[in-house]
Amino acid sequence: MGARRALLIGTADYEDGRLRPLKAPLNDLDALSAVLADPEIGGYEVAELREQPVHLIERAVQKFLVHSEPDDELLLYFSCHGLKDDEELLYFAGTDTEPEPELLKTHAVPAVDVSGYLEAAEARRKVLLLDCCFSGAFRAGAKSADPRLDIGGTFTESGTVVISASDRFQQAFELVSPTDPKPLSVFTDAAVRGLRSGDADLDGDGFVSADDLYKYVTKALHEAGSAQRPTRSVLSGVGDLKLTRQRNPPKQVPKPPAPPAAPRPKFDAAGLRRALLEAPATVEVVVDPADDDPALARIAKKLPRTRGEHLIGYVDQGSYMSWFQGLVPTGRRYLGFVVFTESAVHLPGGERLTYTELGGHEISAQRQTHIGHPRQGGSYETVHVTLRHPYRAIDFGGGDLRQLEGLAALLTTLGRLATESG
Repeated sequence: MGARRALLIGTADYEDGRLRPLKAPLNDLDALSAVLADPEIGGYEVAELREQPVHLIERAVQKFLVHSEPDDELLLYFSCHGLKDDEELLYFAGTDTEPEPELLKTHAVPAVDVSGYLEAAEARRKVLLLDCCFSGAFRAGAKSADPRLDIGGTFTESGTVVISASDRFQQAFELVSPTDPKPLSVFTDAAVRGLRSGDADLDGDGFVSADDLYKYVTKALHEAGSAQRPTRSVLSGVGDLKLTRQRNPPKQVPKPPAPPAAPRPKFDAAGLRRALLEAPATVEVVVDPADDDPALARIAKKLPRTRGEHLIGYVDQGSYMSWFQGLVPTGRRYLGFVVFTESAVHLPGGERLTYTELGGHEISAQRQTHIGHPRQGGSYETVHVTLRHPYRAIDFGGGDLRQLEGLAALLTTLGRLATESG
């Protein structure tokens, strides 16, 4: 019989000030290590890698996976910042990561490399747990990925299963509690509770399988009101894998019921429509467009990601005439659409943000002056909406300052409402 081994990787502090320090990753390692190493629950040989630079993380992952035997059962876990490059590929941050998208291939751990090590491992049973932003993007970077084996497939006997804290567009969050000195990440907290208590044994067979854990965590986050959507992928495998056995939890004195939480504002489709209808007067929002609205075909062509999502409204920014000061017009430029669906806002250029993700950005409209060609002289101005996140920025627009200031105010309102109701 092979060994049951786990490698847990956590990075909370970063040398680059553009990467926000995290409170949860090292606490995540403590909690998950305890339940996996418990001989009555997980029975894993657990190794941890804390606060290490990129090259040491990648080296440890490679050794852990490649130096395995066919009958081994392996579990690999990351809790850290997740980053994406311009091609939407996922990377895991180490202490020395620099977050520029063009540097990530050598300044962070590429998910595609981890996928390659998983594929090369002799062990037939492998589980990868990812608690980081955009972790659902691991699926797109998997070299052995087969779309026919994606979410909903089964996993027994052999193969690799990946359970991610969020989808490829979402951030992953930490629990916020003024009384808890050691908060966990939202995803890891739910996973540890389910494994420790045995509540994640959804089919009642005495074991918590990878499929059980995914379904349990998904349900737990939904019931807690979290906007995170865990994802599950199966790479080159069939069936199901037993992660832990169920142990009867010790009897506990029941706690008094908690007082009812204060009602939160609703941010459903009706709340979204209301916010769009109350947009600043400088922004012309079309809410619930008619089926024959001529803009719909252009939206589908320019923002194909909107297909399959229920459209609530849009803003057509139109076009503007760009001028060199004191010279001649440079031409009319089309700005594009901002599209609002029930689940996300789609921005010009193809960016898609859920409304909760929108709330994590600082949004403003700014005027920019551009110097003209040295031989021609002169300059010209444009106005842009900028969405700033700790390690990236989204920029779009041009044209009328008052219109884009109103649009920035509308986006800020939508993000705040989603965060308050989440």
